[in-house]
Amino acid sequence: MTTAIIGTGGIGSAIARQLASGGETLRLSSADTASAHTLVREIGKAAVVAADNRDALQGANAVVLALRFTVLKSVIDEITDPLTDKVVAVPSNPVSLDAQGKLVHLLPAGQSSGEVVAGWLPAGSHLAMAFGTMSADLFESSSKRSPDRAVLFFATDDDSAGEEVERLIRTAGFEPIKAGGLEQSSRLEVGGDLHDLVVGPAEAQSLISSTGAAGARKAAVSVSAHTPVCDLLGIDHPIVGAPLSADPRLPAAVSNAGGLGTLGLGWADDAGAVVRETAALTDRPFAGNFVLAFDQRGRIDQALSAGLGVVSLFWGDPEGYVEQVHDGGGLVMHTVGSVEEARRAVGCGVDIVVAQGWEAGGHVWSGVATLPLVPAVVDAVAPVPVIAAGGIGDARGVAAVFALGAQAALLGTRFLLAEEMPIHEEYRRRVIAAAETEAEWYRDLYAVGWPDTTHRAIRNSTAEMWEGAGRPALGGRPREGEVLAHFASGEAIVRYEGAPPMVGTTGEIEPLSLWAGQSVALAKRSQSAAEIVAELVSRL
Repeated sequence: MTTAIIGTGGIGSAIARQLASGGETLRLSSADTASAHTLVREIGKAAVVAADNRDALQGANAVVLALRFTVLKSVIDEITDPLTDKVVAVPSNPVSLDAQGKLVHLLPAGQSSGEVVAGWLPAGSHLAMAFGTMSADLFESSSKRSPDRAVLFFATDDDSAGEEVERLIRTAGFEPIKAGGLEQSSRLEVGGDLHDLVVGPAEAQSLISSTGAAGARKAAVSVSAHTPVCDLLGIDHPIVGAPLSADPRLPAAVSNAGGLGTLGLGWADDAGAVVRETAALTDRPFAGNFVLAFDQRGRIDQALSAGLGVVSLFWGDPEGYVEQVHDGGGLVMHTVGSVEEARRAVGCGVDIVVAQGWEAGGHVWSGVATLPLVPAVVDAVAPVPVIAAGGIGDARGVAAVFALGAQAALLGTRFLLAEEMPIHEEYRRRVIAAAETEAEWYRDLYAVGWPDTTHRAIRNSTAEMWEGAGRPALGGRPREGEVLAHFASGEAIVRYEGAPPMVGTTGEIEPLSLWAGQSVALAKRSQSAAEIVAELVSRL
Protein backbone atom coordinates (compact mmCIF):
# COMPACT_ATOMS: atom_id res chain seq x y z
CA MET A 1 0.00 0.00 0.00
CA THR A 2 1.14 3.57 -0.67
CA THR A 3 0.76 6.55 1.62
CA ALA A 4 1.63 10.18 0.88
CA ILE A 5 3.17 12.27 3.65
CA ILE A 6 3.15 16.02 3.17
CA GLY A 7 5.51 17.66 5.62
CA THR A 8 8.79 16.13 6.80
CA GLY A 9 9.34 18.01 10.02
CA GLY A 10 9.63 16.25 13.36
CA ILE A 11 6.36 14.32 13.43
CA GLY A 12 6.24 13.83 9.63
CA SER A 13 9.69 12.25 9.62
CA ALA A 14 8.86 10.07 12.62
CA ILE A 15 5.67 8.79 10.97
CA ALA A 16 7.54 8.12 7.73
CA ARG A 17 10.29 6.11 9.42
CA GLN A 18 7.88 3.91 11.36
CA LEU A 19 5.53 3.31 8.43
CA ALA A 20 8.46 2.41 6.17
CA SER A 21 9.84 -0.01 8.74
CA GLY A 22 6.41 -1.68 8.73
CA GLY A 23 6.50 -2.15 4.96
CA GLU A 24 4.52 0.87 3.72
CA THR A 25 5.49 2.54 0.43
CA LEU A 26 5.75 6.32 0.83
CA ARG A 27 5.58 9.39 -1.39
CA LEU A 28 7.01 12.42 0.42
CA SER A 29 6.58 16.12 -0.20
CA SER A 30 7.93 19.03 1.81
CA ALA A 31 8.59 22.74 1.53
CA ASP A 32 12.08 21.79 2.75
CA THR A 33 13.09 19.53 -0.14
CA ALA A 34 16.56 19.01 1.31
CA SER A 35 15.12 17.42 4.46
CA ALA A 36 12.81 15.24 2.36
CA HIS A 37 15.73 13.90 0.30
CA THR A 38 17.74 13.29 3.48
CA LEU A 39 14.82 11.31 4.90
CA VAL A 40 14.53 9.23 1.71
CA ARG A 41 18.23 8.37 1.86
CA GLU A 42 17.70 7.22 5.45
CA ILE A 43 14.58 5.17 4.70
CA GLY A 44 15.76 3.65 1.44
CA LYS A 45 13.75 2.32 -1.49
CA ALA A 46 10.46 2.37 0.43
CA ALA A 47 10.16 6.14 -0.11
CA VAL A 48 10.48 8.66 -2.93
CA VAL A 49 10.39 12.44 -2.99
CA ALA A 50 7.50 13.75 -5.09
CA ALA A 51 7.80 16.79 -7.33
CA ASP A 52 5.20 18.69 -5.30
CA ASN A 53 2.19 18.15 -3.04
CA ARG A 54 -0.13 17.20 -5.88
CA ASP A 55 2.40 14.75 -7.28
CA ALA A 56 2.72 13.12 -3.85
CA LEU A 57 -0.95 12.16 -3.96
CA GLN A 58 -0.62 10.26 -7.24
CA GLY A 59 -1.29 6.58 -6.57
CA ALA A 60 -1.58 7.07 -2.80
CA ASN A 61 -4.36 5.36 -0.84
CA ALA A 62 -4.07 7.82 2.03
CA VAL A 63 -2.29 11.04 2.87
CA VAL A 64 -0.84 12.26 6.17
CA LEU A 65 -0.83 16.07 6.37
CA ALA A 66 2.02 16.50 8.86
CA LEU A 67 1.96 20.30 8.83
CA ARG A 68 1.76 23.16 11.28
CA PHE A 69 -1.89 23.93 12.00
CA THR A 70 -1.42 27.53 10.85
CA VAL A 71 -0.53 26.47 7.28
CA LEU A 72 -2.81 23.45 7.05
CA LYS A 73 -5.74 25.22 5.39
CA SER A 74 -3.60 26.88 2.71
CA VAL A 75 -2.11 23.52 1.72
CA ILE A 76 -5.54 21.88 1.65
CA ASP A 77 -6.79 24.70 -0.60
CA GLU A 78 -3.84 24.02 -2.93
CA ILE A 79 -4.62 20.30 -3.31
CA THR A 80 -8.40 20.25 -2.87
CA ASP A 81 -9.30 18.26 -5.99
CA PRO A 82 -6.78 15.41 -5.50
CA LEU A 83 -7.96 15.00 -1.89
CA THR A 84 -11.43 13.95 -3.01
CA ASP A 85 -11.96 10.26 -2.16
CA LYS A 86 -8.67 10.13 -0.24
CA VAL A 87 -8.30 9.09 3.40
CA VAL A 88 -6.72 12.08 5.12
CA ALA A 89 -4.90 11.63 8.45
CA VAL A 90 -4.06 14.87 10.26
CA PRO A 91 -1.65 14.91 13.24
CA SER A 92 -1.53 18.73 13.48
CA ASN A 93 -2.05 20.28 16.90
CA PRO A 94 -3.76 23.71 17.04
CA VAL A 95 -1.01 25.32 19.07
CA SER A 96 1.65 27.98 18.57
CA LEU A 97 4.30 29.83 20.55
CA ASP A 98 3.65 33.33 21.87
CA ALA A 99 6.16 36.17 22.02
CA GLN A 100 7.56 34.75 25.26
CA GLY A 101 7.94 31.26 23.84
CA LYS A 102 4.93 29.87 25.74
CA LEU A 103 2.62 27.35 24.11
CA VAL A 104 -0.87 28.71 23.42
CA HIS A 105 -3.96 27.19 21.81
CA LEU A 106 -5.20 28.67 18.53
CA LEU A 107 -8.80 27.50 18.92
CA PRO A 108 -11.31 28.55 21.58
CA ALA A 109 -12.32 26.09 24.27
CA GLY A 110 -15.07 23.77 23.08
CA GLN A 111 -13.96 23.82 19.44
CA SER A 112 -12.14 20.71 18.25
CA SER A 113 -9.48 20.74 15.58
CA GLY A 114 -11.18 17.79 13.87
CA GLU A 115 -14.39 19.71 13.27
CA VAL A 116 -12.42 22.71 11.98
CA VAL A 117 -10.31 20.63 9.57
CA ALA A 118 -13.40 18.76 8.33
CA GLY A 119 -14.79 22.11 7.21
CA TRP A 120 -11.67 22.77 5.14
CA LEU A 121 -11.63 19.44 3.28
CA PRO A 122 -13.55 18.80 0.04
CA ALA A 123 -16.68 16.69 -0.01
CA GLY A 124 -15.83 13.04 -0.57
CA SER A 125 -12.61 13.02 1.46
CA HIS A 126 -12.36 10.85 4.58
CA LEU A 127 -10.84 12.51 7.64
CA ALA A 128 -9.28 11.06 10.77
CA MET A 129 -7.33 13.02 13.36
CA ALA A 130 -4.43 10.65 14.01
CA PHE A 131 -0.69 10.41 14.68
CA GLY A 132 -0.63 13.69 16.62
CA THR A 133 -1.26 12.27 20.08
CA MET A 134 2.46 11.99 20.89
CA SER A 135 5.51 14.14 20.37
CA ALA A 136 7.84 12.93 17.62
CA ASP A 137 10.41 11.57 20.09
CA LEU A 138 7.81 9.76 22.18
CA PHE A 139 6.17 8.38 19.03
CA GLU A 140 9.41 6.79 17.82
CA SER A 141 10.46 5.46 21.21
CA SER A 142 7.02 3.89 21.83
CA SER A 143 6.67 2.19 18.42
CA LYS A 144 6.69 -1.63 18.34
CA ARG A 145 6.76 -1.87 22.13
CA SER A 146 6.54 -5.40 23.54
CA PRO A 147 5.02 -7.49 24.93
CA ASP A 148 1.98 -5.16 24.71
CA ARG A 149 1.98 -2.58 21.96
CA ALA A 150 1.38 1.03 22.97
CA VAL A 151 -1.96 2.50 21.96
CA LEU A 152 -2.30 5.32 19.44
CA PHE A 153 -5.64 7.09 19.77
CA PHE A 154 -7.50 8.53 16.79
CA ALA A 155 -10.81 10.31 16.16
CA THR A 156 -13.08 10.12 13.14
CA ASP A 157 -16.69 10.20 12.02
CA ASP A 158 -15.91 8.21 8.89
CA ASP A 159 -15.82 4.39 8.74
CA SER A 160 -13.56 4.35 5.66
CA ALA A 161 -11.10 6.67 7.36
CA GLY A 162 -11.24 4.56 10.52
CA GLU A 163 -10.39 1.34 8.70
CA GLU A 164 -7.45 2.82 6.80
CA VAL A 165 -6.05 4.69 9.80
CA GLU A 166 -6.25 1.56 11.93
CA ARG A 167 -4.16 -0.21 9.28
CA LEU A 168 -1.61 2.62 9.21
CA ILE A 169 -1.36 2.75 12.99
CA ARG A 170 -0.70 -0.99 13.15
CA THR A 171 1.86 -0.66 10.35
CA ALA A 172 3.64 2.01 12.41
CA GLY A 173 3.87 -0.37 15.36
CA PHE A 174 0.95 0.67 17.59
CA GLU A 175 -2.45 -0.62 18.64
CA PRO A 176 -5.21 1.68 17.29
CA ILE A 177 -8.08 2.76 19.54
CA LYS A 178 -10.79 5.17 18.50
CA ALA A 179 -11.37 7.91 21.09
CA GLY A 180 -14.62 8.98 19.44
CA GLY A 181 -15.87 11.22 16.66
CA LEU A 182 -14.20 14.40 15.43
CA GLU A 183 -15.78 16.38 18.26
CA GLN A 184 -13.57 14.36 20.60
CA SER A 185 -10.32 15.24 18.81
CA SER A 186 -9.51 17.95 21.36
CA ARG A 187 -8.79 15.08 23.76
CA LEU A 188 -5.89 14.02 21.51
CA GLU A 189 -4.35 17.50 21.24
CA VAL A 190 -1.66 19.12 23.34
CA GLY A 191 -3.34 19.72 26.70
CA GLY A 192 -5.95 17.01 26.12
CA ASP A 193 -6.36 14.12 28.57
CA LEU A 194 -5.27 11.53 25.97
CA HIS A 195 -2.19 13.38 24.70
CA ASP A 196 1.34 12.03 25.25
CA LEU A 197 0.12 8.86 26.98
CA VAL A 198 1.98 5.59 26.57
CA VAL A 199 -0.54 2.97 27.67
CA GLY A 200 -1.64 -0.52 26.70
CA PRO A 201 -5.06 -1.45 25.28
CA ALA A 202 -6.72 -2.29 28.61
CA GLU A 203 -5.77 0.98 30.27
CA ALA A 204 -6.66 2.91 27.10
CA GLN A 205 -10.17 1.46 27.00
CA SER A 206 -10.60 2.35 30.65
CA LEU A 207 -9.59 5.94 29.96
CA ILE A 208 -12.01 6.19 27.04
CA SER A 209 -14.99 4.87 28.96
CA SER A 210 -14.32 6.69 32.25
CA THR A 211 -13.63 10.17 30.90
CA GLY A 212 -16.00 10.44 27.95
CA ALA A 213 -16.96 13.70 26.38
CA ALA A 214 -15.93 15.70 29.43
CA GLY A 215 -12.25 14.90 28.88
CA ALA A 216 -11.53 17.90 26.78
CA ARG A 217 -8.52 20.18 26.69
CA LYS A 218 -6.82 20.76 30.00
CA ALA A 219 -6.26 24.37 31.01
CA ALA A 220 -8.30 25.46 28.01
CA VAL A 221 -8.44 29.09 26.94
CA SER A 222 -11.60 30.99 27.82
CA VAL A 223 -13.52 32.65 25.01
CA SER A 224 -14.86 35.56 26.99
CA ALA A 225 -12.61 38.62 27.37
CA HIS A 226 -9.44 36.54 26.98
CA THR A 227 -8.85 34.91 23.62
CA PRO A 228 -6.07 32.83 22.05
CA VAL A 229 -4.56 35.93 20.43
CA CYS A 230 -4.22 37.44 23.91
CA ASP A 231 -2.00 34.52 24.86
CA LEU A 232 -0.09 34.77 21.59
CA LEU A 233 0.62 38.47 22.22
CA GLY A 234 1.04 38.14 25.99
CA ILE A 235 -1.74 40.63 26.84
CA ASP A 236 -4.64 40.55 29.29
CA HIS A 237 -7.39 42.19 27.23
CA PRO A 238 -8.24 41.83 23.51
CA ILE A 239 -7.78 45.53 22.79
CA VAL A 240 -5.14 46.92 20.43
CA GLY A 241 -4.35 50.59 20.07
CA ALA A 242 -3.81 51.90 16.55
CA PRO A 243 -0.41 53.41 15.65
CA LEU A 244 -1.37 57.06 16.12
CA SER A 245 2.15 58.48 16.52
CA ALA A 246 5.73 57.66 17.48
CA ASP A 247 5.22 59.20 20.92
CA PRO A 248 5.59 56.39 23.50
CA ARG A 249 3.16 57.68 26.11
CA LEU A 250 -0.12 56.34 24.70
CA PRO A 251 1.22 52.93 23.54
CA ALA A 252 2.82 52.39 26.95
CA ALA A 253 -0.41 53.38 28.71
CA VAL A 254 -2.53 51.00 26.60
CA SER A 255 -0.09 48.17 27.30
CA ASN A 256 0.01 48.96 31.02
CA ALA A 257 -3.81 48.72 30.97
CA GLY A 258 -3.57 45.15 29.65
CA GLY A 259 -4.04 45.83 25.95
CA LEU A 260 -1.47 46.11 23.17
CA GLY A 261 -0.23 49.61 22.49
CA THR A 262 1.24 50.34 19.07
CA LEU A 263 3.93 52.82 18.07
CA GLY A 264 3.91 54.44 14.64
CA LEU A 265 7.50 53.80 13.57
CA GLY A 266 7.21 54.14 9.79
CA TRP A 267 8.90 57.54 9.75
CA ALA A 268 11.05 57.29 12.88
CA ASP A 269 14.64 58.52 12.50
CA ASP A 270 15.75 55.93 15.08
CA ALA A 271 13.10 53.26 15.63
CA GLY A 272 15.29 51.49 18.18
CA ALA A 273 15.50 54.59 20.37
CA VAL A 274 11.69 54.95 20.37
CA VAL A 275 11.30 51.27 21.32
CA ARG A 276 13.75 51.67 24.20
CA GLU A 277 11.98 54.81 25.38
CA THR A 278 8.64 52.97 25.36
CA ALA A 279 10.12 49.96 27.17
CA ALA A 280 11.20 52.33 29.94
CA LEU A 281 7.50 53.18 30.48
CA THR A 282 6.06 49.64 30.41
CA ASP A 283 7.20 46.09 31.01
CA ARG A 284 4.26 44.78 28.98
CA PRO A 285 4.28 43.82 25.26
CA PHE A 286 3.74 46.55 22.68
CA ALA A 287 3.86 46.69 18.89
CA GLY A 288 5.54 48.89 16.32
CA ASN A 289 3.84 49.70 13.00
CA PHE A 290 5.68 50.13 9.70
CA VAL A 291 4.14 51.42 6.45
CA LEU A 292 5.27 49.25 3.54
CA ALA A 293 4.83 52.00 0.96
CA PHE A 294 8.44 52.72 1.94
CA ASP A 295 11.43 50.43 2.54
CA GLN A 296 11.29 49.61 6.25
CA ARG A 297 14.02 46.97 6.60
CA GLY A 298 16.43 49.29 8.38
CA ARG A 299 13.84 50.57 10.85
CA ILE A 300 12.58 47.06 11.56
CA ASP A 301 16.13 45.90 12.28
CA GLN A 302 16.58 48.81 14.66
CA ALA A 303 13.31 48.03 16.45
CA LEU A 304 13.95 44.29 16.75
CA SER A 305 17.47 44.89 18.04
CA ALA A 306 15.97 47.14 20.71
CA GLY A 307 13.63 44.36 21.83
CA LEU A 308 10.39 44.97 19.92
CA GLY A 309 8.36 41.75 20.03
CA VAL A 310 5.42 42.52 17.71
CA VAL A 311 5.87 44.06 14.26
CA SER A 312 2.73 45.49 12.67
CA LEU A 313 2.80 45.93 8.88
CA PHE A 314 0.45 47.96 6.68
CA TRP A 315 -0.04 49.19 3.12
CA GLY A 316 1.98 46.71 1.09
CA ASP A 317 3.21 43.16 0.64
CA PRO A 318 4.59 41.64 3.87
CA GLU A 319 6.39 38.74 2.19
CA GLY A 320 9.80 40.40 2.15
CA TYR A 321 9.61 41.18 5.86
CA VAL A 322 8.21 38.07 7.54
CA GLU A 323 11.47 36.12 7.63
CA GLN A 324 13.34 39.19 8.91
CA VAL A 325 10.91 39.59 11.81
CA HIS A 326 10.78 35.90 12.67
CA ASP A 327 14.58 35.66 12.59
CA GLY A 328 14.62 38.57 15.00
CA GLY A 329 12.28 36.76 17.39
CA GLY A 330 9.18 38.82 16.63
CA LEU A 331 5.58 38.16 15.67
CA VAL A 332 4.14 39.61 12.46
CA MET A 333 0.76 41.33 12.47
CA HIS A 334 -0.41 42.50 9.03
CA THR A 335 -3.37 44.70 8.10
CA VAL A 336 -5.49 43.63 5.13
CA GLY A 337 -8.56 44.92 3.32
CA SER A 338 -9.75 41.81 1.49
CA VAL A 339 -9.94 38.02 1.75
CA GLU A 340 -7.47 37.58 -1.11
CA GLU A 341 -4.93 39.77 0.64
CA ALA A 342 -5.47 37.92 3.92
CA ARG A 343 -4.81 34.56 2.26
CA ARG A 344 -1.61 35.87 0.68
CA ALA A 345 -0.44 37.22 4.03
CA VAL A 346 -1.03 33.94 5.83
CA GLY A 347 0.60 32.06 2.98
CA CYS A 348 3.85 33.95 3.53
CA GLY A 349 3.86 33.29 7.27
CA VAL A 350 2.07 36.23 8.93
CA ASP A 351 1.13 35.31 12.53
CA ILE A 352 -1.89 37.59 13.03
CA VAL A 353 -4.21 39.25 10.49
CA VAL A 354 -5.83 42.63 11.10
CA ALA A 355 -8.98 43.04 8.98
CA GLN A 356 -9.48 46.80 8.59
CA GLY A 357 -12.85 47.93 7.34
CA TRP A 358 -13.60 51.00 5.23
CA GLU A 359 -14.97 52.91 8.26
CA ALA A 360 -11.50 53.34 9.77
CA GLY A 361 -9.84 56.71 10.22
CA GLY A 362 -6.50 57.85 8.86
CA HIS A 363 -5.12 55.88 5.93
CA VAL A 364 -7.65 53.24 4.87
CA TRP A 365 -6.53 50.30 2.76
CA SER A 366 -9.89 48.58 2.30
CA GLY A 367 -12.96 49.34 0.22
CA VAL A 368 -15.08 46.86 2.20
CA ALA A 369 -16.95 47.65 5.41
CA THR A 370 -15.98 45.96 8.67
CA LEU A 371 -19.22 43.98 9.07
CA PRO A 372 -18.82 41.87 5.89
CA LEU A 373 -15.01 41.92 5.85
CA VAL A 374 -14.22 40.46 9.26
CA PRO A 375 -16.20 37.19 9.08
CA ALA A 376 -15.05 36.58 5.51
CA VAL A 377 -11.41 36.96 6.56
CA VAL A 378 -11.95 34.85 9.70
CA ASP A 379 -13.34 32.00 7.60
CA ALA A 380 -10.59 32.32 5.00
CA VAL A 381 -7.56 32.18 7.28
CA ALA A 382 -8.67 30.11 10.29
CA PRO A 383 -7.03 29.17 12.61
CA VAL A 384 -4.76 32.21 12.20
CA PRO A 385 -6.22 34.80 14.59
CA VAL A 386 -7.97 37.86 13.19
CA ILE A 387 -8.18 41.28 14.81
CA ALA A 388 -10.99 43.58 13.64
CA ALA A 389 -10.46 47.27 12.90
CA GLY A 390 -12.59 50.07 11.49
CA GLY A 391 -15.65 51.76 12.98
CA ILE A 392 -15.27 50.29 16.48
CA GLY A 393 -15.86 52.98 19.08
CA ASP A 394 -17.21 51.45 22.28
CA ALA A 395 -17.90 48.19 24.14
CA ARG A 396 -20.85 47.41 21.86
CA GLY A 397 -18.58 47.51 18.81
CA VAL A 398 -16.02 45.27 20.49
CA ALA A 399 -18.71 42.72 21.36
CA ALA A 400 -20.05 42.91 17.80
CA VAL A 401 -16.73 42.06 16.14
CA PHE A 402 -16.30 39.17 18.58
CA ALA A 403 -19.62 37.83 17.26
CA LEU A 404 -18.09 38.07 13.77
CA GLY A 405 -15.23 35.80 14.82
CA ALA A 406 -12.54 38.35 15.63
CA GLN A 407 -10.31 37.61 18.61
CA ALA A 408 -9.50 41.26 19.40
CA ALA A 409 -10.45 44.78 18.37
CA LEU A 410 -8.12 47.52 17.13
CA LEU A 411 -9.19 51.11 17.75
CA GLY A 412 -7.69 54.47 16.81
CA THR A 413 -10.31 57.21 16.94
CA ARG A 414 -11.39 56.37 20.47
CA PHE A 415 -7.78 56.56 21.68
CA LEU A 416 -7.33 60.02 20.11
CA LEU A 417 -9.13 61.26 23.23
CA ALA A 418 -6.91 59.37 25.67
CA GLU A 419 -5.28 61.70 28.15
CA GLU A 420 -1.91 60.21 27.18
CA MET A 421 -2.37 61.03 23.46
CA PRO A 422 -0.48 64.30 22.76
CA ILE A 423 -2.74 65.80 20.07
CA HIS A 424 -3.43 69.52 19.83
CA GLU A 425 -6.39 70.69 21.94
CA GLU A 426 -8.18 72.09 18.89
CA TYR A 427 -7.94 68.68 17.21
CA ARG A 428 -9.32 67.10 20.40
CA ARG A 429 -12.25 69.53 20.44
CA ARG A 430 -13.01 68.83 16.78
CA VAL A 431 -13.10 65.08 17.45
CA ILE A 432 -15.47 65.49 20.40
CA ALA A 433 -17.79 67.75 18.39
CA ALA A 434 -17.84 65.68 15.18
CA ALA A 435 -20.81 63.67 13.92
CA GLU A 436 -20.34 60.33 12.18
CA THR A 437 -21.02 61.98 8.81
CA GLU A 438 -18.15 64.46 9.22
CA ALA A 439 -15.41 61.82 9.05
CA GLU A 440 -15.21 61.65 5.27
CA TRP A 441 -13.31 59.34 2.93
CA TYR A 442 -10.96 61.01 0.46
CA ARG A 443 -8.87 59.77 -2.43
CA ASP A 444 -5.47 61.43 -2.24
CA LEU A 445 -6.52 64.67 -0.53
CA TYR A 446 -3.60 64.77 1.92
CA ALA A 447 -1.05 63.65 -0.65
CA VAL A 448 2.07 65.66 0.27
CA GLY A 449 4.65 63.25 1.66
CA TRP A 450 2.62 60.12 0.90
CA PRO A 451 0.79 60.34 -2.44
CA ASP A 452 -1.70 57.97 -4.05
CA THR A 453 -3.51 56.98 -0.86
CA THR A 454 -7.05 56.83 0.44
CA HIS A 455 -7.86 58.15 3.89
CA ARG A 456 -10.61 59.35 6.21
CA ALA A 457 -10.51 62.65 8.09
CA ILE A 458 -12.83 65.28 9.56
CA ARG A 459 -14.13 67.56 6.82
CA ASN A 460 -12.52 71.00 6.91
CA SER A 461 -11.73 74.06 4.81
CA THR A 462 -8.90 72.31 2.95
CA ALA A 463 -11.27 69.54 1.80
CA GLU A 464 -13.93 72.09 0.77
CA MET A 465 -11.37 74.12 -1.20
CA TRP A 466 -10.04 71.03 -2.99
CA GLU A 467 -13.52 69.71 -3.85
CA GLY A 468 -14.61 73.15 -5.03
CA ALA A 469 -11.71 73.13 -7.47
CA GLY A 470 -12.73 69.73 -8.86
CA ARG A 471 -10.35 67.60 -6.74
CA PRO A 472 -7.23 68.30 -8.81
CA ALA A 473 -4.01 66.31 -8.44
CA LEU A 474 -0.92 67.76 -6.82
CA GLY A 475 0.58 70.45 -8.94
CA GLY A 476 -2.75 72.05 -9.72
CA ARG A 477 -4.41 72.62 -6.36
CA PRO A 478 -5.48 75.94 -4.88
CA ARG A 479 -3.01 77.37 -2.33
CA GLU A 480 -0.79 74.32 -2.72
CA GLY A 481 2.49 74.60 -0.81
CA GLU A 482 1.07 77.14 1.62
CA VAL A 483 2.61 76.80 5.08
CA LEU A 484 -0.23 76.46 7.57
CA ALA A 485 1.47 75.56 10.81
CA HIS A 486 4.66 74.37 12.47
CA PHE A 487 5.33 71.43 14.77
CA ALA A 488 6.98 72.13 18.12
CA SER A 489 10.28 71.20 16.46
CA GLY A 490 9.86 74.09 14.01
CA GLU A 491 9.16 71.80 11.04
CA ALA A 492 6.64 73.35 8.67
CA ILE A 493 3.28 71.75 7.81
CA VAL A 494 1.99 72.67 4.35
CA ARG A 495 -1.54 72.47 3.00
CA TYR A 496 -2.48 68.97 1.72
CA GLU A 497 0.18 67.33 3.88
CA GLY A 498 -0.79 64.27 5.93
CA ALA A 499 0.44 65.65 9.25
CA PRO A 500 -2.07 65.87 12.13
CA PRO A 501 -1.48 68.60 14.72
CA MET A 502 0.20 67.50 17.95
CA VAL A 503 0.83 69.25 21.26
CA GLY A 504 3.06 72.24 20.58
CA THR A 505 1.88 72.76 16.99
CA THR A 506 1.43 76.46 16.21
CA GLY A 507 -0.45 78.16 13.39
CA GLU A 508 -3.71 77.20 11.69
CA ILE A 509 -5.08 73.92 13.06
CA GLU A 510 -8.49 73.59 11.37
CA PRO A 511 -7.13 73.14 7.77
CA LEU A 512 -4.75 70.30 8.74
CA SER A 513 -5.34 66.55 8.34
CA LEU A 514 -7.59 65.74 11.29
CA TRP A 515 -7.69 61.94 10.99
CA ALA A 516 -10.81 60.25 12.40
CA GLY A 517 -12.98 57.24 11.60
CA GLN A 518 -16.76 56.96 11.39
CA SER A 519 -16.82 55.93 15.05
CA VAL A 520 -15.96 59.55 15.88
CA ALA A 521 -19.56 60.15 16.99
CA LEU A 522 -18.91 57.70 19.86
CA ALA A 523 -15.79 59.53 21.08
CA LYS A 524 -17.20 62.21 23.36
CA ARG A 525 -14.84 62.70 26.30
CA SER A 526 -11.23 62.49 27.31
CA GLN A 527 -10.29 59.62 29.62
CA SER A 528 -7.16 57.78 30.63
CA ALA A 529 -6.12 54.88 28.41
CA ALA A 530 -6.79 52.52 31.31
CA GLU A 531 -10.39 53.76 31.63
CA ILE A 532 -10.93 53.39 27.88
CA VAL A 533 -9.60 49.81 27.84
CA ALA A 534 -11.76 48.87 30.83
CA GLU A 535 -14.89 50.28 29.17
CA LEU A 536 -14.16 48.56 25.87
CA VAL A 537 -14.09 45.08 27.42
CA SER A 538 -17.03 45.68 29.76
CA ARG A 539 -19.55 43.82 27.55
CA LEU A 540 -17.47 40.73 26.88
